Amino acid sequence: MSEWFVRVEEELEGLQDASSLSTTDLAELWHKRCIYKVPNSVKDLNQKAYEPQLVSFGPYHHGKDHLRRMEKHKHRALLHFLKRSNKPLMLYRKCLLDAVQDLIDSYATLDPSWQSDNDSFLQLMILDGCFMLEFLRCKTDGPPNDYVGYDPIFSDHGELHILKVVGHDMLLLENQLPIMVLQKLVAVETGQEAEEAEEHVHRLVCSFLEVDPQTIMKGLHMLDVVRNFLVGMKFPHFRKTKTERTHTNMLDLIGSAMDLYEAGIRFKENETGNVQDISFWDGVLSLPPVLVTNSMESTLLNLIAFEQLHIGAGTEVTNYVFFLGCILKSARDVSLLESQDIIKKAIGSNQDIVEIFKSVSKEISHEHEDQLDQVYEQIIMYRSKPFNRLRTHIVHAYHVSTQWSPWAYWSIIAAILLFTISVLQTVYTIYPYYHPNK
Repeated sequence: MSEWFVRVEEELEGLQDASSLSTTDLAELWHKRCIYKVPNSVKDLNQKAYEPQLVSFGPYHHGKDHLRRMEKHKHRALLHFLKRSNKPLMLYRKCLLDAVQDLIDSYATLDPSWQSDNDSFLQLMILDGCFMLEFLRCKTDGPPNDYVGYDPIFSDHGELHILKVVGHDMLLLENQLPIMVLQKLVAVETGQEAEEAEEHVHRLVCSFLEVDPQTIMKGLHMLDVVRNFLVGMKFPHFRKTKTERTHTNMLDLIGSAMDLYEAGIRFKENETGNVQDISFWDGVLSLPPVLVTNSMESTLLNLIAFEQLHIGAGTEVTNYVFFLGCILKSARDVSLLESQDIIKKAIGSNQDIVEIFKSVSKEISHEHEDQLDQVYEQIIMYRSKPFNRLRTHIVHAYHVSTQWSPWAYWSIIAAILLFTISVLQTVYTIYPYYHPNK
């Protein structure tokens, strides 16, 4: 019998054993997987958005040529961490060894060499985990005192020139470390209980992200913590399928921000920052603010990839990006939202921001129900009312007339005529109901 037949029989036995597990056990087994490789079909659209620029965390990008020069800095950080903690290295190894299988299971696609060699895997977790902790503390409290002033990484110089790049790399889906690694390292370092170490790491991560630790739940890794902050809650979501909506046809349905403004819709900043808090009421569209930075496009793409790959993660960030992509069609749309403090621009021109959301959202399609469906429907209904349609035509014609177009006046006349016809049509529709004999 060939090796293939034997292997399939063994896998079948393993599958039968797994079927005896309870639903809870199976859910826990799948939930351990939280760090994924982005499919090539997605990566090919924007390779740089998913690749670390300076430093690797975890096994997926470890050893790549352009990242190797940071390995010596990782080793130096490890030595400083161990000396400061005054705890033997083997104590850290023992602590992580107790959870090594859970750490391995966190990676959805792991090369067999990492799975068969626990020592190499633990060495990587300790080295990268200590470096991440040193970096988080450097960002939060400034460089530790035991580093020399001219250290290339852990110094004022590093904070000025290296911090943003490493921070960018720490928020890539393929470049994540399980948060458990940091928690166990801190537990050994400080002698704290597991819950205290967990809270310690949570505060440290939130301080790095400049968010209130009381407002968000703990995450599986750094990127998950960012998502928890944006979403404001963390519960599994399973959607019902629905007719597919694409970015293009939604643009036609609700229009751009300027189209909505010309229809009488006003914009208001929702101060919660929660991407789920998009609402439409009485002609006012409330949107959470968005800060546009150099790394925003990459972070959004990685968050969307995480939502697509992680079971039960939900689609809140994806829906939010899709919505902004629908209404940000031109630089004028960006300028309008910026005037309402909804878009806070740290870099780039208005057109650059349009291109970012166009790039991020163009491949998104919705095949599920979500809470924004009601907002879409309310906006479409609002714009379809005869008076609002008339207003849109008049306002648009006025804008055109300011550019000295001779067709503007004809547009206004056509708009008034259209409104009159709409009113007459409504009258003729309801008249037979009240006067059936006539």
